[in-house]
Amino acid sequence: WQYLCRTTPRVASALAPVEQAIREVFIPALFGGNGTVDVTDDLRTLFGHSVKAGGLGIRDPTKVADGLYHTSRSATTHLAECLADGTDLDLGRHRQGVREASAAAKTVRMAGEAAFLAAYGSGDRKTTSMLESACAAGAWL
Repeated sequence: WQYLCRTTPRVASALAPVEQAIREVFIPALFGGNGTVDVTDDLRTLFGHSVKAGGLGIRDPTKVADGLYHTSRSATTHLAECLADGTDLDLGRHRQGVREASAAAKTVRMAGEAAFLAAYGSGDRKTTSMLESACAAGAWL
């Protein structure tokens, strides 16, 4: 669904059945598949985080679709202009645009993950400790 998200505007709502399958079938199967895993909203958000932020990197397609589309549009602006105008592609400029768009999207994603971790672990020492351990274990990746 990554390709679909990157190339199709306003596709998030159409991906709801994919998210439902991830949440109700795939994630529980990772933890034994016996139907006893209750994937709460907070747990689903955490599983969507990068491994370095204590998650599994299984992002919710309904929540990331619009951002992926806009990042892709931003990253390919020069390429699209060259195709539309019939001008030569400046590969250096294109690569720079891709790097900048990717870095901006990563910054936004990481800030959101950090804010969630700070709020989720606040006030509960055990949860805070588990999150810190998960982040430290994923940091080597």
